[in-house]
Amino acid sequence: HGTKAGNCIAISDDEDLNVWKKLPSNPIVTSPKKGDPDYGKYSSWDPHGWLDGDTYYAIFGGKKSTLFTSTNLEDWNYYGDFLAHDMPNVEPFEDLSCPDFFKLGDKYMLMGISHSIGARYYLGEFKDNKFYPEHHERMNWGGGACFANESMVDPQGRRIMWTWAIDSRFKWDNHEEIIENVGWSGTMTLPRVLSLGSDGALRIQPVEELKTLRSNHRALKDITVAANSESKVPDFQGDAFELDMTIDPGSASNFGVKIRCSPNGEEETIISYNTKKKSIIINFEKSTLDTSITYQNYIFREEGRKTITQQVAPFEIPPGEKVKFRIFADRSIVEVFVNDRICLTQRIYPTRDDSQGIKLFAEGGEVQIPGLSVWKMQPSNPW
Repeated sequence: HGTKAGNCIAISDDEDLNVWKKLPSNPIVTSPKKGDPDYGKYSSWDPHGWLDGDTYYAIFGGKKSTLFTSTNLEDWNYYGDFLAHDMPNVEPFEDLSCPDFFKLGDKYMLMGISHSIGARYYLGEFKDNKFYPEHHERMNWGGGACFANESMVDPQGRRIMWTWAIDSRFKWDNHEEIIENVGWSGTMTLPRVLSLGSDGALRIQPVEELKTLRSNHRALKDITVAANSESKVPDFQGDAFELDMTIDPGSASNFGVKIRCSPNGEEETIISYNTKKKSIIINFEKSTLDTSITYQNYIFREEGRKTITQQVAPFEIPPGEKVKFRIFADRSIVEVFVNDRICLTQRIYPTRDDSQGIKLFAEGGEVQIPGLSVWKMQPSNPW
């Protein structure tokens, strides 16, 4: 996307993709202005393209997604709306930006963001140059940091995605000042493998290669956490780690783990599954003592952003199924994978050097943890 210009194309013959040449015909499509015949039909914004046979296809994002086709990359024809219809749980004010469209199993997946809420996706059918969505889910919830998704297919045939994890110090009205003070704006999430399960639902897992970063393994077995209590994971401190555990919830109403805990609980981030709300919750009310850091629920963007203290992701776990948490923490970023079906992304900013403890907790009933493993996470680039 060319700022204030429209969508553009650059091509490369360089195997390492270091050298690019912009087409002299750029922008390939400009956004219609008020009064133009095509005004309101489409925006020349956030493109995603692919080649099928002799035809190039491009989805243009924006308030709605539209499809363009070309045979030579320079002359593009407006085809129409890309989505045959939308889904009931999509808010009227949501746009569909950062589109990414691909075959996944026997379905097609359209992944993107709405600026008000963050990353989301559709699963459905693609036929007659129209996408027919059958299912829609979020990949981000209020206060979360999962934004601006991208994906690729690796040499093993895996569909791997990652997103921009927005810096929670970032605010739309002062982001330039924050970037200048901090030195960057956000980071990338860990790479995640997308696939479809036998039930047709999305599976989302961290790539296997992350296991090469493990060190200082600490393993515990047959843990019981009594009702309305918490238990410290002994002999482990860290601000960059991987935690893998399976929990049998029993009769507990809320259970999980507290990470980045200071000794007396002044700072802590609580990750839990609530059986009554049927939700995964990251509570960041006490994640930092820095009062300048606030979290906003962007779903209320049009009516004034509201400060919140937790990210709540609706997620139903069938009766009898255990809860598997795989949690990665690296200084200010936390990624929580649950049962290989959902992942929450959160930014936290503990201020204390001793906010490195881990505690298990249960409310409303005891829980059993057959096994728990935690590793310190080494830098992927030690230089």
